[in-house]
Amino acid sequence: MRRLTVLSLLLGSVLAFAVEAQPADWSTLFVRAMRLKEAGQYAQAIPLAEQALTLAQAQYGPENRSVGLALNLLGQLYTAEGKYDEAEAFLKRALDIYHRWFGAQSPESAGVLNNLGRLYLDRGQPEQAVSVLQEALARFEQAYGPESHRLRYTLELLAEAYQAMNRPDEARRYAARAAQLPPPPQAQQ
Repeated sequence: MRRLTVLSLLLGSVLAFAVEAQPADWSTLFVRAMRLKEAGQYAQAIPLAEQALTLAQAQYGPENRSVGLALNLLGQLYTAEGKYDEAEAFLKRALDIYHRWFGAQSPESAGVLNNLGRLYLDRGQPEQAVSVLQEALARFEQAYGPESHRLRYTLELLAEAYQAMNRPDEARRYAARAAQLPPPPQAQQ
């Protein structure tokens, strides 16, 4: 009986190790990395996002929209960590993929432009931020209309960029417009 118990424990340990040793699929890693990002744990999220990118590229090829998602996430994470050159490369590659998959005028592409705008603001390049954020705003307005809550973040980034450029009138205009928009659905509770 004791021999059977030891054998069962050993077999259970081997099976548990085998399950842990199997690579997760790209989407599981991506979701885990997103949760860590949302919790502000950027350094812990980066390796998971990098693994997700590697798996997505291996499974779908280098130009798939799943690869674009992983690149966009990595761009955001590297921006948060202050690794701006790497972040910019990830975001520009993601933007190219999004343009091919969703179209150059798509709101999905506009989301990546927002992330580039955030990067340029953090890097101290507000003029570049304004350029990409104006493009993002136009795409969001076209897709959702001028009164959509989805424009709020872009307008807030534009206000921040104009403030950084010492153009307070434009900054106030964008901030006021953002404040007039309805909050995102999850914030309404």
